[in-house]
Amino acid sequence: MTCAACPTRSIQDFTVIPSVQKSVNYILQHRSELSKFEDIEDSILRGEEWATKTDTDPKILDGCEHHLSIVRNRFAKALWSRDYFLGLSVLESQLFHCFAHGTTAGPVLDVLERIRDSGVLQPGFVVYPLHSLGVLGEGFFRSFTHSRATFFLPSHGMCLTAQTNSMEETMTFLSEAAQVFDIKRRLPVDLIEHWRRSRPTKWLERNPLLALRVHSFPGGYYENQYFLMLKLKAATTLLCMLYALQSPPAGRNWALFSSSRSNSWETLDIKHYILLYPKPYKRALTGDCIPMNFGMAALAELSEVAVEVNPAIWRKRPSLREMISHALNKTVAGYCGCSLSKKLKTPAARVWRKIFRSIEFYKRSFREREDPGEAIVSLAMAFEILLTDSYSSGVQKRIVDRLSLLLKGVRGIRAFKKALGDVYEKRGEYVHSGSIDDSINMGEAQIAFICAFVRLVSLVEKLPNRHQEPIRCLVEG
Repeated sequence: MTCAACPTRSIQDFTVIPSVQKSVNYILQHRSELSKFEDIEDSILRGEEWATKTDTDPKILDGCEHHLSIVRNRFAKALWSRDYFLGLSVLESQLFHCFAHGTTAGPVLDVLERIRDSGVLQPGFVVYPLHSLGVLGEGFFRSFTHSRATFFLPSHGMCLTAQTNSMEETMTFLSEAAQVFDIKRRLPVDLIEHWRRSRPTKWLERNPLLALRVHSFPGGYYENQYFLMLKLKAATTLLCMLYALQSPPAGRNWALFSSSRSNSWETLDIKHYILLYPKPYKRALTGDCIPMNFGMAALAELSEVAVEVNPAIWRKRPSLREMISHALNKTVAGYCGCSLSKKLKTPAARVWRKIFRSIEFYKRSFREREDPGEAIVSLAMAFEILLTDSYSSGVQKRIVDRLSLLLKGVRGIRAFKKALGDVYEKRGEYVHSGSIDDSINMGEAQIAFICAFVRLVSLVEKLPNRHQEPIRCLVEG
């Protein structure tokens, strides 16, 4: 039993794990006790008087709750590792129903079938507002044409548009994004218009919009937010990397073509983002307009993408674009896999955590700041995290040497090494004197990071299962 919307063939195999099978057997042995409750909430909120009015041992019910959580967690990890984000509360409710009120000996398979038939893991998308982003091809000359500068990356599940300055244009963009993402369900137009009227969502018209294809069905506002943020970080980092590889705009009038410099009334009043997901057993999407009151500072930082993206260039360079996108997707998958188990300390887990952390600092090197020294420090930290295992003296020479080894044979390696050396020289000047001039051009060093990042990601699969210095092992062999 398989379905494009739910990877049931491989997921059901997780029950062969001894601890999971033991938990399944325990719950099945006490199915009659669980069947006395209508749902999971009824079971959890049972009062003390309940045990005195029945002959059920409270320890048995506590044991059922414990073993149900084991099955739920393993089930969730099996789904999450495949990019299917089903909320824990939803999964727990479905598992309880099939264990307590099911009649078959395979309740886990029953849950998979219910998930498949409901369609809740079919694709939807998240809509996130950006600011400080420019899309070249928009701006002044848009007044003379009906075309819109949009940027579609189907392989990355990403769609980008400059500010639309019209709710009608925004709905057109969302419809186009749904088509690019191969979403067959109807958009909840009335719901989106309701959010526009009832919430501070002027960014739907005034700001650049980023749409990402996701398989997410939450049981509450913030249940899957952690995974959505990982994907949004990768998407905004991709935009920064593409910008770094672009040729700088020619001439003095390039700003006329940028959406960030013309016809822009973008707002920083960004307090929500929108998640659209399938409505169970319906041919329409539903969704949430989610307040940013959890990790608000991080979400606000995420919305700043101070670059000028030229879609025309990247439509002509699909191979390079796809290579970077593939490396970022692998990074998110690797980081997600190791972050689901905080105790996981394998060499690969350590490397994925470091790589993901390094791209966070890399993106910070593009932020708009009055003080250029902060961007220098962020870029230097990105290199240090990417190319070292731990701190020790001689870090600058070690990083430059490892960059040379990692990019052996890559055209322009001498320029990359010099650019990295310049970054570290300016970093030291800033850290010790507290100020720096803005004479340095970080562009070459930012490109060097991209090359090193892509190369290192491609090597992680070759890492031995045991190694005290996994980065050194990957770079130096």
